[in-house]
Amino acid sequence: MRRIAFLTSGGDCQALNATMRAVAKVLYRADPETEIIGILDGYKGLMYEEYKVMTPNDFSGILTLGGTILGSSRQPFKNMRKPAEDGIAGAEEPTRGGESAADGGWEDENSVSARILATELGGLRLGMKREDVQAMLGEPDSTNNAGEIQREDGVWEVCWFYNTSGSVDVQYDLRLRFTNTGMRDGSGSVLSEVWTQSPCDWTLDTGIGIGSPQEAVEAAYPDAVWTHETMIENDQEIPYDLYELTSGDLFMLIRVEAGEVSHISFGGLNAEHFLDEDEPAPTDPYTFTPYDTLSGGTVTAYSRTESGWEKQVLTEKRAKHLVTALNIMDPEPSAVQGEPVIWLEFESGGVAALYDESSAGAIYRLEDPSAFEAALSSGEDPTDALTLIEYCIFPGVWDDVLSALEA
Repeated sequence: MRRIAFLTSGGDCQALNATMRAVAKVLYRADPETEIIGILDGYKGLMYEEYKVMTPNDFSGILTLGGTILGSSRQPFKNMRKPAEDGIAGAEEPTRGGESAADGGWEDENSVSARILATELGGLRLGMKREDVQAMLGEPDSTNNAGEIQREDGVWEVCWFYNTSGSVDVQYDLRLRFTNTGMRDGSGSVLSEVWTQSPCDWTLDTGIGIGSPQEAVEAAYPDAVWTHETMIENDQEIPYDLYELTSGDLFMLIRVEAGEVSHISFGGLNAEHFLDEDEPAPTDPYTFTPYDTLSGGTVTAYSRTESGWEKQVLTEKRAKHLVTALNIMDPEPSAVQGEPVIWLEFESGGVAALYDESSAGAIYRLEDPSAFEAALSSGEDPTDALTLIEYCIFPGVWDDVLSALEA
C-alpha cells in the first residue's frame, strides 16, 4: 500500500486546496488503496505528530475553497521548538514573553493580549476547560488520529473537529486545539486555539462572523494590521485581505475574500500562559512584538538632515504602510546601540528608532510628547522623554520606511 503525507506551511501560496485535490485524485486513480496523511498546521503538526488519515471525500468540494483544509502555521520556523539531532530532545524555543491567562494578562483590559484572551466565538473562549467545551458542544465529530500527543516541553495537545452546520460539503467547519499541562487523561486541558470557516454561522463577541462585510471588520478591529494578498485559483488571481492582531504568541486572524469574512482563527495560548503560582510574572510584557506600541492612524516621522531633524506627519496609506512594515515581521533582539537617523512616533504612544540600513534600532514608550519634540527641535537627545522597551532589529524594514517617507 502506498502511503503519502500532505503538509502545507510557510508563507502565502496560491491554490493549495486545488493542488492537494489534484494530487489526491491522481494517487487514488493509480491505487485506490493509497493512504493519504494530512499533517495539521504545517511543520508544527509534523514535529508533534498532529495528523489525520484523509479519505477521498475530504478532497471533494475544495477546488475553489481558499486557504488550506490542513491549516498552516504563520509562526516563523525559527521560533518553533525544533527536535535535536537525536530526534528526541528539543532545543529551547525562543520565548517572546507572555501574559497570565488567569488574570487576563499583565496589561490593562484594552491591550491586544487581554482582548484576544477575552474574545469569544459562539461562547468559546481561550482557556476554557475541555470538559466545559464538551458539555457545550458534545463529543467531537473527529479528532487528530494520534490523539493526545506530548511536545518536548511536556505539554499535551489534541485537536477536535466539529461540523457545526451539518453540511455535507465540508468535513468540518470548526477546529479546536486543547493544550494540557497536566496528565494525559485530560486533567487541566484547556482551549488554546479556535479556527472556523464557512458554513459555520457562529460569530465573535464583536459580531464578526463568516460572511461579515469587510467594513464591519475594520470598524470592529481598527488597530488590526492589514495586508493585501492574492492567490491563484482556476488560473485566476483572487485577492484577499488579512487582518491580524498579535501580542506575544497570542493572535487573531480574520481573512476577507470578495469583501466578506471567509476564515477566523485566534489562539496562541501555550505553556508560557500556565505560570507556576510561585513564579513572579515578567515585569515587561512587550518583549519583541510591538503591535500594542507601534500602531495608530497617524505616524510622525523625524529624519536626520544636515540642518537638523525634518518632520513629516504621515496619514492614511503612508501611515498604514509604516505600521504594517514594522509589525508584519517580528523584531529580533539585538545588542546594537547607535545614533538614530529616523525617529517614528506612533499615535498609540510608541516610538521606533532606526540607526541605518541594517534596520537595527529600538522600541520606546513615549512619556512626554512635548519634551520629545522640543529635544529634537533643539538638536538634543530626546531619550529623556522616552522609556526604552527593547533594542532590536526590524527585519527588512529599511526600504519600506524610506518608501513611505518619500511617497
